[in-house]
Order: sequence, then C-alpha cells, then structure tokens
Amino acid sequence: MAFKTITSANAILIATIIPDQPVIAPWLSIQIQDFAVDDAWSSEAITYGNAEKGVDGAVGAYRQLSMAPFAFSLMANSKSIPFIEAYRMEMDRSQEIIAVNFTLQIPSLKQAHSIINATPKTMSALATGKSSLQPLSYTFLADKIITSTITSLVL
Repeated sequence: MAFKTITSANAILIATIIPDQPVIAPWLSIQIQDFAVDDAWSSEAITYGNAEKGVDGAVGAYRQLSMAPFAFSLMANSKSIPFIEAYRMEMDRSQEIIAVNFTLQIPSLKQAHSIINATPKTMSALATGKSSLQPLSYTFLADKIITSTITSLVL
C-alpha cells in the first residue's frame, strides 16, 4: 500500500491588500515566498463561546466574538521581506492599519484557507543573529478563516 506524504513544502500563501485600502506600490497581491523551514505558519485555537452557572443553578451560554490568529515565518533571506517592509512602512507613514486577505493553499491536504480581513498584531523588525540568522515572524488577527477543498491551484 502506498502512503501519501503530507507536507507543507508545496503550500502557497498569497497576500492581497483589501480594496479601499491605501495602495502600496508595487504590490496589491503577492505570493509569499521562502517560508521558515521548521515553522512556516500557524493558527491558534479560537474561543467560540463560554458558559456560566448562576446562583440559581441555571446555565447560561453565550457566543464570544474572537479574532482568529494567523502567523507565518519567513527565512531571513526571503524574497517577500521587501514587500512586507513596504507594507509596514506604509502603515507607519499613514498611521493607519491596512487590512490584508490571505489565501493559503495546501495541495497535500487538498485544502484552501481564506484568511479574511487580517490586521497585523506583531511583525519582526529584523532577523535575529545567532549561529545562523533566525526567521522573521508575522502575526495577524483575522476576522475569520474559511476552509474549502482545492479543485485547482491558483498562482
């Protein structure tokens, strides 16, 4: 029996500036390249709700509105860093947060994830120098993440 390899090596991450946001030349939509080897991307668990028991013994549950964390790391020599730096500098210049939509395609799982209305939370300013330059990390908080099945790759 042949085993199918599950890998993130052929994943594709595309970042797109949301329409009606300030334009950042030269990109409105780019493919993020050169992920960090051991920590390409991640997403934390999202809190959807909570429940409490009142003094009368009745349980009340409620929906808790939460943002969906999404992070990715790039090798220190990634070709995408100049574009991300232009994005960060435009936010510094305009003193405004610029939202981004991400599309993450994982062919080995036949999944696509749309990361909607993501705003930056943390961004590495420069690579940390150790025995080798450490990856740069970027964390965004998204309005939602929608998962679908890949029918064809979009580049």
